[in-house]
Amino acid sequence: MQVQQADELRGLLQQGLVQGLEPLHFRLGLPGLLDVLLLLAGPTVDQIDISGQWPLAGNFYAVGRYNWSFLGKQTPSDPSPSGQLLEAIAGFEYNAGCWALRAVAQRLEAIAGTPNTTLFLQLELNDFGSVGSNPISLLRRSIPGYGKTNELSTSSSLLTTQ
Repeated sequence: MQVQQADELRGLLQQGLVQGLEPLHFRLGLPGLLDVLLLLAGPTVDQIDISGQWPLAGNFYAVGRYNWSFLGKQTPSDPSPSGQLLEAIAGFEYNAGCWALRAVAQRLEAIAGTPNTTLFLQLELNDFGSVGSNPISLLRRSIPGYGKTNELSTSSSLLTTQ
């Protein structure tokens, strides 16, 4: 299952539009955000998707996602699949008040071919603009409830997004 398909399946499961796979969904709130989604087919877990945004110290935040399929992919040399990584995202954000810096790495496994690794680095000047590759759409798509650290309310709640 490709990551885009996994994200679409997540949405369909949350809407109750897919039968056969049952999601177990956990979300922890303050002071950070941790989201765990387990896709179940009968008594077994087929896929786990863990994502979050968490304050580390001061104005530093960690962001990430780990999406693993227990079904794996079969190869001619190994016909019994043992599971495979679908997508991994890891990064840090620093919010200095008037500017924010984000560094995010994404590893996207391919069904066929070679995996894709991307590095995003962005400097954002509040109310002015940003320089660098923008990871915001990736983070909002991949981490439910993600909020830019320089747009968070003063209560430091990561659950309030625009």
